[in-house]
Amino acid sequence: MKEWDYYYVGNDHFGVALTIADNSYMGLDSISYYNRFTVKGTAASRVFFRIIAKAVRM
Repeated sequence: MKEWDYYYVGNDHFGVALTIADNSYMGLDSISYYNRFTVKGTAASRVFFRIIAKAVRM
């Protein structure tokens, strides 16, 4: 399963973007802030991995 969502809220001067992703073995959370006056932005992200193990019969 692969899935992600992207949200953006902003106006002519400022903006905030949020990304949430999940593709079964790894995920991502990210938030970004944009300032169009200074043409600068800031972002913070977190990536996490899931360990998938299968049972083995002996």
